[in-house]
Formats: sequence, structure tokens, C-alpha cells
Amino acid sequence: MHITGLCWSGGWGGPREAGPPRPVASVSGAAMLIRMSAWRRTGGFQPRYFMYHEDVDLCWRVRLTGGDVVFCPEATVRHDYTFDRGSRKWFFLERNRVWGVLANFALPTLLLLAPLLAATEVMIVLRAAREGWLPAKVRAWREIARSRGELRAWRRQVQGARTVPDRVILGLMTGRFDPALAESRPVALLNPVMVAYRHMLMAVLR
Repeated sequence: MHITGLCWSGGWGGPREAGPPRPVASVSGAAMLIRMSAWRRTGGFQPRYFMYHEDVDLCWRVRLTGGDVVFCPEATVRHDYTFDRGSRKWFFLERNRVWGVLANFALPTLLLLAPLLAATEVMIVLRAAREGWLPAKVRAWREIARSRGELRAWRRQVQGARTVPDRVILGLMTGRFDPALAESRPVALLNPVMVAYRHMLMAVLR
């Protein structure tokens, strides 16, 4: 999970990881087990999401309320799935990502992240225009604006339940985009900058 809320399948296309369970920022909902106590403590999935990013958001809130999220390399799960990049999927991915970032980060963290979040939005708009799903991105912004009252109420609920500071959460996130999923010269040039930005952010939030 990236500090901008962008997520991807870690290790995609590479050899299977071996080793003991380890802490992570999030795990896939296609292969997730959650304790009922954590489900009740967090309130479960955010109902507005419908699909995509709901697993990331739930893991994020489990972390915020003092729970653990653990990846088990030895687990084997078969998931029948077709990777579709239709505009409807991009709408849900972008709306839910931005909603999660605005609800789950504390205000000081959001302010410090604002330049990087704004730059990310610009890059996503450029990609959306190039790939033909810009209307879905615009629709995601409109939906967030229309539901801003609901978002504010949800944010108050999330922040009121948190027991863990953002510095701990950011320690499990990455500042580097996975080149296997976003291999390009701009990404290669930006990665060192984003990694440095994350280090700066964690130092300021110490």
C-alpha cells in the first residue's frame, strides 16, 4: 500500500514468498480472515464502497484501532478472477481510495501529504485521459463532493475510534511504486522522491 492510498498486488508476477507471517498494511479481501472482535470494533466494511478498496480500508481501520494485519506466505488460496480495467471499476477504485485517505489519515498527516496527494491526482488524470477513463475519474470526484456530509460523519467516527498514530501506519506503507505494475521512466524518476517524502513525513510525525 502506497502512502497516497494506491494499492496493488504485492509480489505480482514474482516467485512465491517463503517465510514466517509478517505484518503488512493490508491484505486482499479474496484471501482474508478477520476476528469477529476486530470486525465489531471497526464496524466492518464501509457500506458506501460497494466494491474495491473495501478490504484495504478495513485493514487500515483495524490498524488504527490497535489490531494487527498479518500476511501469511504459506497460505494458498485459489481465486477465480479476471482483471478488468473498465471505467466502472476505475470509478469505484478512485472514489473509494480518496474516501479512505480523507477519512483515515489524521488532519496533520493530510496537510503534510497534500502536495504529494495533489501531484498523484494530476498523474492519475493524465493517465485516465490517455487510457479513456477520465469520465470515471471525474465522476468519482463528483460523488465524493456530493457525499461530503456523510464523509465528514464517517471521518469523525473513524478518528474517534483510533488508538494508533499515523506514524505507525505509515511505517507499514511504501513510498515506492511497484515497477512490475507501473513500469515507466516517470515512475522510476519519481520513486526516489516519494521514498524521501515518506521518510520526511515519518520524521515530522515522530
